[in-house]
Amino acid sequence: MDLPSGAVVGLSFAAGVGSALVITRLHRRRRHRTPATGPDLARSEPPPSPTIRRLRRVDLGREASRPDPQQPPDEPTRLHLFPLPSSGRIVLGVRDDQEITVPIGGLVVGLKGPGGIATARALLLTLLMHAGDHDVEIIIPRSDATQVLALNPDQVDELTQYARALHVTADLSAALRLLESERIHRARLLDTAPDNQDLAAVRQADPTEPLPHLVLLATSAPEQQRRLETVTVAASDYDIAIITLGEHPAGPTVNLDNAAQVTSSTGAGSDIWDGLRLFHVEQQDADQVLELIRSAHGAPEPEPESQPAAQTTTAARSPVSVARSAPPAPQAAQASGHRPVHLQVLGHPTVRVDSQILETGIRGKGRELLTYLAVHAEGASRDAIVAALWPDVDHKHAVMRFHALLHETRQTLKRATGRIDENFIVRTADRYGIDPELISVDLWRFHTALHEASQADRDQDQAVLLQEAVDIYQGHLAAEASYEQAYEWIEPERETLRRQAVEALIHLAILYERHEPERALTILERARSLDRYAEETYQHIMTLQAKLGRPDAVRRTYRLLETSLEDLAVDPSEETQQLLWRLLHPRGRSQTGQH
Repeated sequence: MDLPSGAVVGLSFAAGVGSALVITRLHRRRRHRTPATGPDLARSEPPPSPTIRRLRRVDLGREASRPDPQQPPDEPTRLHLFPLPSSGRIVLGVRDDQEITVPIGGLVVGLKGPGGIATARALLLTLLMHAGDHDVEIIIPRSDATQVLALNPDQVDELTQYARALHVTADLSAALRLLESERIHRARLLDTAPDNQDLAAVRQADPTEPLPHLVLLATSAPEQQRRLETVTVAASDYDIAIITLGEHPAGPTVNLDNAAQVTSSTGAGSDIWDGLRLFHVEQQDADQVLELIRSAHGAPEPEPESQPAAQTTTAARSPVSVARSAPPAPQAAQASGHRPVHLQVLGHPTVRVDSQILETGIRGKGRELLTYLAVHAEGASRDAIVAALWPDVDHKHAVMRFHALLHETRQTLKRATGRIDENFIVRTADRYGIDPELISVDLWRFHTALHEASQADRDQDQAVLLQEAVDIYQGHLAAEASYEQAYEWIEPERETLRRQAVEALIHLAILYERHEPERALTILERARSLDRYAEETYQHIMTLQAKLGRPDAVRRTYRLLETSLEDLAVDPSEETQQLLWRLLHPRGRSQTGQH
């Protein structure tokens, strides 16, 4: 696939970015803390950068085209550790529109010409995103890391703290020393292995033996030529790849133009490179991917800022308050009155007419349009709608599709309700929106209930309204059973609403925990079911279980958290670990200090 910058990457690269984006969001959920004042309606999930968003869209499209599309990855049951398993192979580029894949072990090449650095950058990023469960280790001298990734030495050091597959050495000599030592170790393992086993068989026989695919990426140096030649010999036997910037002393060297097209190749085994266009990544794209790799490995992100709170005399009311003073007018208008059409977007998008599900007439794209307008209660411009729903279609044809879809959706609702003079989707100035007088929207009622809870004076009234909100939340925004109708634009919106629902449940539990602790526990368990990565929810559950005198339940809850966080290859935070100790050893609090 081509990126606007001129870079070209493969589908596996997009898949790695997609997984990294999912896990970045899981880390945000893991670290999130509910504001003391209540659900925050002004804070939104940060949208991905343009390059990441484009790659994510391609990844979703790739999954949708599979004969057996898997579960959408916002609920990552398909994930284990980030990044993806490498499978021991890497995609180099394309020839005659076919991706060329080779084993990592035995990959030997020198990269020269204007496209050499961008190609090396693509290989390095691909390896970083496909180095799952410690099965790839990239060895690179510091000077080469700063050149290929355009980072300063401090940034390189910071990256290595999180990208476990990246091993930065002081110079090429140190990198070769490390590689030589590992080569000797592997040679001894093969000498003692039974039945002439290869390294893959040795790895399979003893999974505890760390034998990652080793990749050296470095600038070729004349003074190190003999050592490079030595480690290159039988590289495939030892699962080693040697990629040099510049002439390779013991393998093929390819000359690359600005588009990373192989213009010539020399050396033994160079025929495989003929006619190949290698994948390459420009620096502006690499910066965005590197930031995503860091955050997917658990690096802290800047705390997103809420929008400025509107002035309201109840803004500081405790325990429930929202930053936004009032929901948009279409949402506020949903409080009462019968409407012929009901749109459900929390859960599977569904249209009901007089309580009957509308089975035909509104296609998948029509449901997506209605969902988009439900999310954008204040209305949206035509250009914003077509950019979201048809991002890969040229503007002229996207506009034509929009008007055709708009007409079809209106006509379906007119026929279903018998209200042939109504439009249902109205245009005001340059914005299109759902007519709140004709269509009720569960999402709007959810936000209205949260807002009204923030305005309630009594705990009892707050509890009733929060309960109403969480009852309306019947599922995640536009939750789908497969990738077939996954909406790429909706992912940040879905994360925002998930957070608001969990925050509402936590504050509802706080209102009940003193007088109805069992009910509070049930509410918190529902919060955990909506987000099994949020440590805060487990902390609340453990604390309440301890107050009820259930230490075994406290331990079980902690183990559930450990199991969930295994997906992210992290342990519970020190804060949670200390909480566990205090809850199980209440008499020892004074000895551990104040926390």
